[in-house]
Formats: sequence, structure tokens, C-alpha cells
Amino acid sequence: MSTNVSVNAHLSDIARKVLIVVANPTVSSNNGWPVGSYLIQRRTVTGFSNVEEDYSNRAAGVEIMPWRLEDTLRARGANYESGGLFKSFCVRDGRLITGQQQYSGRKVAQAVIAAVGA
Repeated sequence: MSTNVSVNAHLSDIARKVLIVVANPTVSSNNGWPVGSYLIQRRTVTGFSNVEEDYSNRAAGVEIMPWRLEDTLRARGANYESGGLFKSFCVRDGRLITGQQQYSGRKVAQAVIAAVGA
């Protein structure tokens, strides 16, 4: 059993008691739960969008990422949402909180505070 699957199995056991904040949705998109599904399957999430990928590639003049996060999240069964090109955007689905990109930190922090009732 890989370390990632072991960590996910442990998280699965305590998921009802903890808040999961995903700073990098690739972690949850690539790690399968023991039952063969994904943490993000049937969950509403956000992350770096295809539009942002396209913009970044054009600005840099090269392909920056070899794959697309938005496409990967959708392929893994997530309900992907985007707040627009480099806009601060956060999604909370139960105990799972995701931010679209680096400009979403404040909204993610506010969602965490709301989720823990502080």
C-alpha cells in the first residue's frame, strides 16, 4: 500500500471529525480512496482553471504545465467551478475547502474560519 493511500485511508476514518483544506487539488485528484474512488469525486471543487492555464502559457510563450488541473478534476468526477480569470474564488463542499489559485488565500481563510465556527 502506498503512503498516499495509507494517508487517505487514515483521513477516511476521521473525515467526520476534521476539516480538509486543499491548497493543491492535485493531491486529492491523484490519490485514490481504498474503495477505488477519489476524495474529490462527486464533490464541488475549484483550482487553477483552463482559462488561467491558457493565459499563463501565452504570457510565458511556453507550455508551463504538462497537464490541466481543471480537466483532471473533472475526469476524476469532481464538480468543478471557476470564479473567472485570476479572480479570488473559494468553494466549500462540507468539510472540503478549495481555492482557485494564489489570489484565493483570503477567501479560503475566511471559509476555514466560518467552518470551524471561530
